[in-house]
Amino acid sequence: MSRAPSGMLMEPMVILVSDNVLLISRITNHLCQLNYRVMDLRDPHMLPAAVREQQPMFVLLDLDLRNHDAVPALAQLKSDAGLKHTLVLAFAHRANEPLLEEARGGGADLVTTSEAVASHLSPLVDQLLGV
Repeated sequence: MSRAPSGMLMEPMVILVSDNVLLISRITNHLCQLNYRVMDLRDPHMLPAAVREQQPMFVLLDLDLRNHDAVPALAQLKSDAGLKHTLVLAFAHRANEPLLEEARGGGADLVTTSEAVASHLSPLVDQLLGV
């Protein structure tokens, strides 16, 4: 863990990309209970710059955005030599298999359904981190 200027340990950062307020609230609460700090982004195009600045432990990427396509931001992140090591868990509704396949092709480290994220976030995070 990183140290805060005061010498106290800082919780690791997670970036959550979603425009679903309920989902953001649910995931943020869960991750905070697991001692993560959460930065939420509504626009996936801001993801590479946010990852560069925040250096998160991992990214949760909601593919079911209303006004944005998240896959190009994922591909941009994974094609950048300085950022491609960033772990990304991408998710979409079960019925959206083509979008889930796009995320796999775009380089997501773990791809699953929104339903799985809602009900099994802790084990998915462990799987993503290789714990």
